Amino acid sequence: GSMDAFNPFLLQLMFGLQKELKSSRTFVFSTELTEITSSLRRSSVQQALREVATVVRDWSGGTNIGHSLARLNRGILREGSSRSTVAIIISDGYDSGSAKLIEQEMKVMRRRVRKIVWINPMFGATTFEVRATGMKAALPFVDHFLPAFNVKSLEILVRELSQI
Repeated sequence: GSMDAFNPFLLQLMFGLQKELKSSRTFVFSTELTEITSSLRRSSVQQALREVATVVRDWSGGTNIGHSLARLNRGILREGSSRSTVAIIISDGYDSGSAKLIEQEMKVMRRRVRKIVWINPMFGATTFEVRATGMKAALPFVDHFLPAFNVKSLEILVRELSQI
């Protein structure tokens, strides 16, 4: 719900990253974790967005960040290389689950990846403050906290991502 206004743009961003980083994998989460890598390999952004809309059943149903991170940590990230894996999380940090679980799972993720990048689409607004308990729990484990609020913040985002 809180991310709905940003989702079309952010999915386009992930579409572009998936095209550039062929070995990357992309997941979306709300109350569940769903892989959308194959959807983002379509020939157009519109095709990809249509497919994602049908594949992700729990869209806009609230967010359980800790549960989704736990699934990543015990599945996908367990298989990867901690020397080369960069986890990019796009979320405003608002969560219906436990902040303690987010902290616990971010700690596990910290050991399993080289870098953790957190993109918050609200970061960059002049009124932005870290209020969400999920965001507060995650921040100590984040290497790069990046904005995606407006054109200026997107320039920062692209520059930072290209250097990681």
